Amino acid sequence: MICFESTGASRYTEWLLRELGTLATVLPVRVIADNAQCLEQIHQRDASSHIPVSDDRISLINEVALAVQLPWAAQIDNGGLFDPNTIVRHIQSVLTENA
Repeated sequence: MICFESTGASRYTEWLLRELGTLATVLPVRVIADNAQCLEQIHQRDASSHIPVSDDRISLINEVALAVQLPWAAQIDNGGLFDPNTIVRHIQSVLTENA
């Protein structure tokens, strides 16, 4: 199993998913968060864990990411209260359906 995080906004995303699909089952999961939430989460992270990007650029990336259309296996709305049990159940369901 391969798991990684991506906004999906890169022009290489579809190619990457296609290539990975030759090696394994690919189940893209969309995590939806509004711009303010994205900025807040990024500002709270250790800056050494990601490439420095301006708030304006983050906003643009988020806007592009929200418009990405892929064959999502699941979508998780990150805008509400954090409930790890709901997320785990959701992902377990996706894995079961695609086993």
